[in-house]
Amino acid sequence: EPDDRVEAVRIAWQVPGVREVFNEIEVRDRGSIVDYLKDVRISTELRFKLLTDRAISAINYSVETVNGVVFLMGIAQSEEELERVTGHARTIGGVQRVVSFVVLKTDPAREG
Repeated sequence: EPDDRVEAVRIAWQVPGVREVFNEIEVRDRGSIVDYLKDVRISTELRFKLLTDRAISAINYSVETVNGVVFLMGIAQSEEELERVTGHARTIGGVQRVVSFVVLKTDPAREG
């Protein structure tokens, strides 16, 4: 429900130490099992690409796919690495959009 979306953000902001909340919650009808399986395939394919690309430290990334939208979270070693990760995501069939919550290792916002 739309009210649940607002409540989730409110709860997230109440957690001690939270400095930023990304609200990508979508209120929609439930997808089918076929949609779910497509999302699983996309996430699995991207994880495989990250693991086999020696220029990427794959362990630093989390991948979730919902309705064809790939959500990336983690810490990139460099801008170049982040570009490789998002590039891999964009080349997978069925990906509608890539949303990155990845921060750079050198980002001052990561400190304190």
